[in-house]
Amino acid sequence: MRVLLLLVSMFLVCGCGKSFNDQPSQDVTTKYLENVKISVLEGQEVGEYSVQFIPKDTSKYSIIKHDFLNGEISEIAVGVSGEYTDLEVISGYIYKYEIGEFIEDKSFQKLFEKEVRIPVDIKLKETESRSLETQNSAISTEGHSVLTINRLSLAKGSKLITEGKKIHLKVNRLLSHKGSILTFNRDAKAEKGVMGRSGGELIIDAQYANGDLHIELIGESGGDGIRPKALGEDGRGKTGVKGSEGFATIDLYYGPMGGDLEPADERCITVPGKGGNGGKGKTGLPGNPGLSGGDSGIALIYIEESDNFNVTYEFAPGDGGIGSKGGLGGPGGQGGEPGKEKVEEQEYVDGMPSAPLRVFYYDIPKICSARWGDEGFLGETGSIGIGGSGGKVQKICIKKNKNNRTECFNKSA
Repeated sequence: MRVLLLLVSMFLVCGCGKSFNDQPSQDVTTKYLENVKISVLEGQEVGEYSVQFIPKDTSKYSIIKHDFLNGEISEIAVGVSGEYTDLEVISGYIYKYEIGEFIEDKSFQKLFEKEVRIPVDIKLKETESRSLETQNSAISTEGHSVLTINRLSLAKGSKLITEGKKIHLKVNRLLSHKGSILTFNRDAKAEKGVMGRSGGELIIDAQYANGDLHIELIGESGGDGIRPKALGEDGRGKTGVKGSEGFATIDLYYGPMGGDLEPADERCITVPGKGGNGGKGKTGLPGNPGLSGGDSGIALIYIEESDNFNVTYEFAPGDGGIGSKGGLGGPGGQGGEPGKEKVEEQEYVDGMPSAPLRVFYYDIPKICSARWGDEGFLGETGSIGIGGSGGKVQKICIKKNKNNRTECFNKSA
């Protein structure tokens, strides 16, 4: 989407040339300095302008131009007499002109200089969509960005988007051929966890308006809820209980005359009980709710004079965001340990018991099989969050001519 940069918001309009038709060469800015009249002239097409220099006598003069946009300084006229026109100017920008003459040593002797502001025009082609940039605009006491526009032209299917800002458009001529001004695009949606923005406030003060203009007051849809984090170890189920005790014996045999110890005879008498199964994990956190959608916004349309000018409008408050999924449940508890193992150990020499019987325990069985409990089941996912609420319809007020009364509406038409 192209962004419209409005670098200037103020320009002078000559009362004697105030016409609301698309006539070429209207004198919209005039300055008399020394012996040269400097005028900004409208071209026939929206966005076209020129700067005209008319001396009062036949004296020769030269012009040096400072182009602040491109950072260039150039001699655009040297030793001319009579009228001179600079066609290389851009709507909305500022230029400085130095008027003087080149003397014998070829140096430039400046007589005077003047900054010239080219009026702001906005022209959208068919189906073109453009956001209205307001970063360099003046701010009213009510907090509106004030943009002064000479000609605002909206072709069929074009869309000028205010992005939900508080904007006051002061327009000399509003020419709409089934174009639209929107507060947001229809698919505008806030980020997760963020409320939708209101469509803001749009004020249009136009001296003259012609054609069909469509206004769409659209609120930004609310962001979806943010899914909570999984419980992790904090949500783990209980560990299973330890199994019941088992019993095993070990017989140690020594050879005759105190010879080497023969392999021990290990026997599992009672297998220790299996550990208990782990508990189920805790249920996950409930999902977070969706965020509320923005209100439609407000539009105030004031037209001083109109010719076959019609306004249609729609309200589309932002939808509420979708609630998030619930958080993941905790992991199942660990299986319980197998029961401990009681061991009786007896030494034999030449087949006869010798040392006293020794009794000890293995916490985890080594002779009998060790059977751990199973891990518990994963906890259930938390419940889904509720959806956010939608925004509200606000209003549009329209006054088509200075002698008409203002009418306000809160339903699409």
